[in-house]
Amino acid sequence: MYLWKVDRLADELGNNQVSQKEEFKYTLAFTLLGILLLGLAAFGSGAVPHWLMAADLAIMLIITGAGIVYCYKRNQGSDNRDFIVRFICLGLPVTVRITILGLVVGFIVGAVAGIVLEPESFQHSEAEPGAMVFINLGVGYLIHALYFIYLARWMAAAGDAFRNPVG
Repeated sequence: MYLWKVDRLADELGNNQVSQKEEFKYTLAFTLLGILLLGLAAFGSGAVPHWLMAADLAIMLIITGAGIVYCYKRNQGSDNRDFIVRFICLGLPVTVRITILGLVVGFIVGAVAGIVLEPESFQHSEAEPGAMVFINLGVGYLIHALYFIYLARWMAAAGDAFRNPVG
């Protein structure tokens, strides 16, 4: 794996010398680094306490890392081909579907919380996040995990379709 020598990586990619396992490593590292950098950039916003931002970042890194590993294993178990292509291409419609699911679930959770919780639960500060902050984070983690489960299912299905073509 190259972290600095772009020319060498370009040569290996051009000569089809990068294995599925190496593609997986690049995907994992690239994605986790992106999340880490975005998460670190959010520090200092004052919206929630630093400890909560750090915990949120750690949980998102864990879910994402485990999700990419799960997708890779499912793809490997089908035909072990085209990991990055499937991850990106199937990721788009899966993202659209999961986003719609997240909006519906978020609306329902918000409506139920508005009925059940006290008004103070919706107020938060850097010193004291309200209960709704934790509810939103929990729903977000659930939706994020479901994204990878759903994506892995379709990655495996693509590999199975290659091994067992219809018609």
